[in-house]
Amino acid sequence: MSKSSSRRFGALIDPDRIYVIEYLRQAGGVEITHHLSVARSMPSVEEASDALVELMRPSVGRGVAQLTAAIRGFGISYELLTLPPAGAELLAPIIDREMRRLYPDIEDPLVGFALGGNIDRRTGKPAPVTAKKGLPERRSSGATGEILPLEVLAAAAPRHVVDTVASTLERAGIRLDHLTVVPQAMARLYREVNGSPDPAALAIMLQGSPIIGVFQGGDVRFISEPPPSDEGTSSADVQTVIDQVGRARIYLRQHFRGADIGRIFVSADPADQAHVDAVLNAALNVEVIPLAPAMGPPAAIAALGSVLNAESGSEMVLYPSPQDLQLAAERNRLRTWTIGAAAICALAILVAVFTTIAAWTAADELKAERAAADAQMARISPAMDVIGERRANMERVSAAQNHYAGRQQLARLINGIRLAQPVNVGLKSATLTRTDGGWRVDIEGTSVGATGADVLEGVADFSRELPARVPLQGFNLDSFAYAGEGDDMSGNFKVSFTTTGAQ
Repeated sequence: MSKSSSRRFGALIDPDRIYVIEYLRQAGGVEITHHLSVARSMPSVEEASDALVELMRPSVGRGVAQLTAAIRGFGISYELLTLPPAGAELLAPIIDREMRRLYPDIEDPLVGFALGGNIDRRTGKPAPVTAKKGLPERRSSGATGEILPLEVLAAAAPRHVVDTVASTLERAGIRLDHLTVVPQAMARLYREVNGSPDPAALAIMLQGSPIIGVFQGGDVRFISEPPPSDEGTSSADVQTVIDQVGRARIYLRQHFRGADIGRIFVSADPADQAHVDAVLNAALNVEVIPLAPAMGPPAAIAALGSVLNAESGSEMVLYPSPQDLQLAAERNRLRTWTIGAAAICALAILVAVFTTIAAWTAADELKAERAAADAQMARISPAMDVIGERRANMERVSAAQNHYAGRQQLARLINGIRLAQPVNVGLKSATLTRTDGGWRVDIEGTSVGATGADVLEGVADFSRELPARVPLQGFNLDSFAYAGEGDDMSGNFKVSFTTTGAQ
């Protein structure tokens, strides 16, 4: 089937409403071409999935349909976590365990997450942006060398909810390319409409219950999804937004040195937009900005957020699961290696033939050059002896100086590690390896606490104290695993860093 026959859709899957947009990706952005919706109570994911298929079936026809969707309700929960700085692969099992602990009632959860940035809570300002290949964008302290914790938006969804949506669409011939949660769709929308790191809020007035996010440094710092109501977009919903934004402002002031929200982006139904904007402006005394009103109602905006998130990468993906993505990547690598190996074998044969011919020619030239070099060395041999003796003396003096400086540096390093150790963290071993500019340090330890969160906080405290005691760079949490349960909760960890030399 030709690529031109493929049609692209985005959707919001909600217990009170299914909303679908058909769109085209243009050079300047996304163009929404059709809107489809059904509004009624759908308490089970089976009902919602069937309604989604029935809504799309007339539009799909015999073509290929590709769908990205954002989902909320049906037992899905969200949480903002603060964790020590590490890569996504290392953090994944830690986040999975924490979400299972926080939401034990979710049966067989699928956990997705998005790494946010680091903010120095003492200044309330975002740190510079850095990025590594294969990892989501991160913010770190950069020039100061301070180790700042990561903030993570995590979600847990019952596995049967995700499987039901995927299997129902598959039976109908609709390909589900990407499934995420509404808060992540909201975060992608925010980054699309506002590139400023200054504090701001975003409210999407979805039917039954608005969802409110507050952003600082471009990342989610507060998320609120009040219980659903039967009043739709009304003055009661506006009051809910006012209350939740008020809570968020208190949180920002307490945690980010008095930071406050200066603007709020709002998506409401067209008939209510002016009323909602006026009430929020009067109650909150902030600039109220309508969020892409030309794109459609709030449900369409949420569906558009899922499309943007699908295009941005692999953050907060419930379907296909990270395990499915890893298996697909391994299959692609195996196929690439097979093709590459065949090409390398053919190339190696050609290189071997060429090398044999070139070696015969070079052998005679090498003999002539070696004879000339031997004659030249015989003439300068006396001077070389003097030069060699002077070089040896200089090397002995330099070695003695470096040895003395290294001993002093090592003593300060060990003392700094000792002073950085929190009371609930015990160090098992520290391996120090000499480098050109200082030391490579690998530390293994155990953190204890009454809960898993206390254990993680001990590791985070250690990572924050180290830069204050030891000039370091390249700090990383290499491994972490819980070791104890119940009243005797503990976790084993390994961190590594290099010293900068100026100690």
